[in-house]
Amino acid sequence: MTQKIPQDIVQHMKDIFIGTKIEFEDIHGERFVGVCEFIGYNPFFPTWDFQVTVDRRPVPHVKVSTIKHFEGRKAMFEGKA
Repeated sequence: MTQKIPQDIVQHMKDIFIGTKIEFEDIHGERFVGVCEFIGYNPFFPTWDFQVTVDRRPVPHVKVSTIKHFEGRKAMFEGKA
């Protein structure tokens, strides 16, 4: 298990990310995108380390440094739609 993130930083991340569309990676490099519903440490599964739940899917062992707001794709064509 890695070093725990202080509770005040976890609370700040909750304030910023919950309810918004985010993207992040887990420790295996798999990328996830979705609406954040939970971010922090799961008290029921302490071995899961840092967890993020997006679109009702819990993702354990998240690389905290990769969490950011999802910017989406740029439009391929501009003009009249």
